[in-house]
Amino acid sequence: MQRDGRLLAAARGQLTMTRDLAAAIAAAVLAMFGLLAIVGLKAYRAARDFWARWREDEYDDLVEIRTESWRG
Repeated sequence: MQRDGRLLAAARGQLTMTRDLAAAIAAAVLAMFGLLAIVGLKAYRAARDFWARWREDEYDDLVEIRTESWRG
């Protein structure tokens, strides 16, 4: 490992923005937005399915089918 003082400069907060660092930060930001999009989509689908089940259960109480009367 080279001892050129970059680690000490980084510890002091004097790190310069390089192309590699900018690319790594951009990749991390894209990954974070992708994760948020996936979580948001899953939450939307779960809420939509919950709403559909809730409305379906509400209408199931209104319809009652008796199979005994159909058999004769």
